[in-house]
Amino acid sequence: MTARERLYSAPLWIAAVVVPLAMALAFAQWSWRQVEREAIGLATHTADLLYEHLARSLEVHDTALEAVQVRIEGMSWPEIAADPTIPTLLKRLQQAAPHTNRLGIVDPSGLLLHISGVPFPGPRTAHAHRDFVVALRSAGPNTVAMGEPMAGRLTGDVVIPYGRPHLGPDGQPDGGVLWATFAQATLVAMFRAVRAEADDAIILFRDDGTILARYPPLPAAAAPRLPPTAPARAALTAIGAGAPSAIGRGLSPVDGIDRIFAVRRLDRVGISISYARATTSIRAAWFQRSLPMLMLTALAMALLLALTWRHRLSAQRTLAAERRIRAEAEHAAAAERARANAEAMLRHLQRVDTLGHVAAGLVHDFRNTIQAVQGGVAMIDRAIAQGNAARAHDLITQVKEASDRGVQLTQRLLAFTANRAELASTCALAPAIAATCRLLRTSLGPGYRLEENCAPNLPAAVRADPAELESALINLVINARDAMPDGGTITVVARPAATPPGAQSGAQSGAYVEISVTDTGIGMDAATLARATDAFFTTKKDTGTGIGLTSIAAFLDGIGGTMRLASTPGHGTTVTLTLPAAPDPPPLPHEAAMQGA
Repeated sequence: MTARERLYSAPLWIAAVVVPLAMALAFAQWSWRQVEREAIGLATHTADLLYEHLARSLEVHDTALEAVQVRIEGMSWPEIAADPTIPTLLKRLQQAAPHTNRLGIVDPSGLLLHISGVPFPGPRTAHAHRDFVVALRSAGPNTVAMGEPMAGRLTGDVVIPYGRPHLGPDGQPDGGVLWATFAQATLVAMFRAVRAEADDAIILFRDDGTILARYPPLPAAAAPRLPPTAPARAALTAIGAGAPSAIGRGLSPVDGIDRIFAVRRLDRVGISISYARATTSIRAAWFQRSLPMLMLTALAMALLLALTWRHRLSAQRTLAAERRIRAEAEHAAAAERARANAEAMLRHLQRVDTLGHVAAGLVHDFRNTIQAVQGGVAMIDRAIAQGNAARAHDLITQVKEASDRGVQLTQRLLAFTANRAELASTCALAPAIAATCRLLRTSLGPGYRLEENCAPNLPAAVRADPAELESALINLVINARDAMPDGGTITVVARPAATPPGAQSGAQSGAYVEISVTDTGIGMDAATLARATDAFFTTKKDTGTGIGLTSIAAFLDGIGGTMRLASTPGHGTTVTLTLPAAPDPPPLPHEAAMQGA
C-alpha cells in the first residue's frame, strides 16, 4: 500500500471524527470543573472580603466603645447619668466612626442613660429586655455581643446593635452595657454592590440562626431565623473543627434555590457571613464557555483531512527551512561572541584609562601633601632658629592639617582599591530602646506592664538602621502582648556579648549586643516554635500576617546579626536579637602620637 493510499485509509477517517469529539468531551468535563471551581473561588473570595469588611467595622465599633469606657472610667453610675458632656462625646465618636449609627450607655438596671444625637438629658428608656443587654450583663470582661435587628426609636430605621460590658473600678463587668448600632440598610447596600449575579444571595446571621441582614431581602412570609438544618448553619461544623471557612451546596430554606456557598465565621462575635452562587448561573456560564469548543470541533472535523494531506508537502519545506535557520543562528551566535569579546576589551581599556587618571590624581595629591609637609618643616626650622615660638607653633598646626589630609587621602585610596561600601548606618542603642518603650507603654492597654533594663557597660551604638531596629522591637512587644490575653509583664533587656551565640566555628568575633524581649504569656509548643520564623505562618487567625519574625530575621541577616527563640507552653517566650556593635572611629595619626607621648 502506497503512502497516498494509506492517507485515505479508514483509520484516518475514523480519527478525523473520533479525535475532535474526544477532545470536545474532555474539554466539556474540564470546563465544568473549572467553572465550578471559579464559582467556589468567587464565593470564597467574596465571603472573605465581606468578612474583612465586617471585622474592620467591628474594630471601629470596639475603638469607639473603648473610648467611652476610658472617658467614664472611675465614675459612679449617678455621676455618669448626671454628666452633660457625655452625649456630646458620644456624638463626636459617632461622627468619627464610619458606619456607626448610634452610641449609647445602659446602666446595671437596664435604663438607657445617654445616646448620641440626643441632647442632655435624653429619654431614660428601658433596655433591660434587649437580648444583647441580657447576654452582656452576666458576661466576662472581653465579651462582645450582636443583638437582633430592631427599629430605631429616633428614626425608625432598622439597626443592628453591638455591645460590650461596662467595666467597673476592679476591671470586671458591673452590669452596665456600652453599645453601638449600624444601619441594616448600609449592610444591604454593600451586599447589593458585591453581588455578581441576580440569583446570588448574601446573608449575615448569628450562631442561633437569627438573620441580621440578607440580600435579596427576606420575603414577607420568610422566618427571621435559619433552621439548624440550613446548609449554611450546618457548614459551621467545619469551622468549629478549626477550618477558616466552609464550602457547601444545598437548597436555600428562604427561597428554595439550589446554590453553592462559602461561609466565614467571626468567632469572637458569634456571627457568620455567607455568599451563595446559584447553580443555574454556573450551568449558564459552563454552556457559554463550551459553545465555542463545540463549534471548533465541527470545524476541526472538516479541516483534519486537508491538514493531513498538506502535511507531507509542508514537511520537506519545513526541514529545509529549519536547516537554513540553524545555519543563520550559528552565524549570528558567532557574530554575537565576537561583539561580546570586543565589548569586554573596550571595558578593560576603559578601566585601565580610569585607573590611570585616578593614579595621576593621587600622585598629584600626594606630591602637594609632601611638599606642604616638607615646606612646613623647613619653615619650622627657620622659626626655631629665629627664636619665634609662636610662628613655629602655627607652622606645626599647618603641618598637622597637611598630614591629616594625607591620612584622609590614604583612607579613600584603600576604600577605592578594596571596593568597600560606606559604613552601614548606626543607631544609638539605649536612647532608641527607651524611646520605643515609652511609645509602647501608651498603647499596650490596661493589664500590661513594660519594663526595660539596659546594662551599664552597654556599647553606645549598634550597626543597624534606627527605624529597622525600632520596628523590630515594636513587632516583638506587640507579639508578646498578643501572647498574654489576660495581661502580664513584658521585659526588654539589653546587654553586651562577645560573639553571636550559636555562631558556627570560625565566625568573626567582636563586640555585639543582645536585646531580649520576654513575656509571661501562653508560650509555644515545639511544633509551633519550629515554624515561628516561617514566612506567612501565624497563630493569630484573624489579625496575623505571618511576616513579622521573618522580616526581623531578614533585617538581622543583612547586618550580620542573629535571632534566637526560646519558649515553654504556659511559661512565656523569650526572643533574643544579637546585633554587631558600632566600633569607635580610629584616632588620626597625630592624635595617636600625642596619646603615646
